[in-house]
Amino acid sequence: MASDLGIVPPDDRDGCLQDVHWYSGSVGGAFQSYTIGNILAAQFYDAALNAHPEIPAEIASGEFGILRAWLTANIYRHGSKFTPNDTIKRATGEAMTTAPYLDYLRGKYGELYRLAASVH
Repeated sequence: MASDLGIVPPDDRDGCLQDVHWYSGSVGGAFQSYTIGNILAAQFYDAALNAHPEIPAEIASGEFGILRAWLTANIYRHGSKFTPNDTIKRATGEAMTTAPYLDYLRGKYGELYRLAASVH
């Protein structure tokens, strides 16, 4: 069975269970919360870029004002007023999705590991 990235470990020892975070602690460990954070970060960044395509140029010059303003307007100012799912949908227009994160991973690691552009 291939993963979304087209990588299949030879065995469990070399797969996800090699990290103690996956299988220790409550409810299956803690590592998955890092992954969820990465997925959401990619989704929020993608939504911010859709609203403000100039963000990468601003970041390249060492400035973060536009991105910070987007984060403040769409996420930070609401605090815990909405459920997490509602906050995500309000900020990005859709429920949590792995698509932006997988796009990021394919772009970052695709050439290095010669991954197929789309494994679906």
